[in-house]
Amino acid sequence: MPRITTDEYRDGHGGVDWGAHRKALIANGELCSNCGAGIFLLFHENYGVPALCSSCRKLKESSEAVNHRNLIRCPKCKHSWSVDEEDGSLYEEGEQWVMCPKCGCDFQVSTKVEYSFESPALQVKET
Repeated sequence: MPRITTDEYRDGHGGVDWGAHRKALIANGELCSNCGAGIFLLFHENYGVPALCSSCRKLKESSEAVNHRNLIRCPKCKHSWSVDEEDGSLYEEGEQWVMCPKCGCDFQVSTKVEYSFESPALQVKET
């Protein structure tokens, strides 16, 4: 099955219907059907069908503690939800208490913040 391109989702004015494009990418297995993250397709076994990224697969299958860039999993009922559904305090480094919206279980999550720094372009020497 071919990869999905934006060409197939252009409107009459040259714009892209990003919502339809995203749905097609998920249906084709190029984006995670749970969180929307990109999926590395070189070793993807079910190309052309919805799939989970490795982080979401761990959320659903592992009984161990798991990391995810934007989802929280309840240790009691395994329900997962977006960090964006919580108050902004979860974006602060450290441990915070949350309550599962499905079963009401209170538990602690740990936030690890990473930084990235952008340097300016090189200055071109005039000759």
